[in-house]
Amino acid sequence: MNIIDLARQLGHAIQEEESYKAVTAAGDAIDADVELTALIAKFSEKRDSISETDDTAKLEAIDKELEGLYNDIMSNPKMAAFEEAKHEFGHLMDRILAIVTKSADGEDPDTAEPDEHNCHGDCCSCHECDH
Repeated sequence: MNIIDLARQLGHAIQEEESYKAVTAAGDAIDADVELTALIAKFSEKRDSISETDDTAKLEAIDKELEGLYNDIMSNPKMAAFEEAKHEFGHLMDRILAIVTKSADGEDPDTAEPDEHNCHGDCCSCHECDH
């Protein structure tokens, strides 16, 4: 078996993980919620409209509306469930990627683990803290 076959096996194993299934199910629940998807679409449309104006008053109004829409979206129980599932799945993926990366750097694959906390200040891809 070659390394690409092993990577494909890993891909299949990831898709069998409960945290992956939870993210998928939570995403499907969001997609099935007509009101929530309308809010998300309205948020995206408003966000895109920012580039269409230089007027400070209009930008402030759009910003205020975006904040309200964001709060409405994030307070929806389905979105909260999705965010939690995505967070849990992120932990798994961080661990997998750390093992693969450290192994490629010559560390022992049997003992390679993610660094306990490696904060770079950019939280968009971090699953280690609630910073």
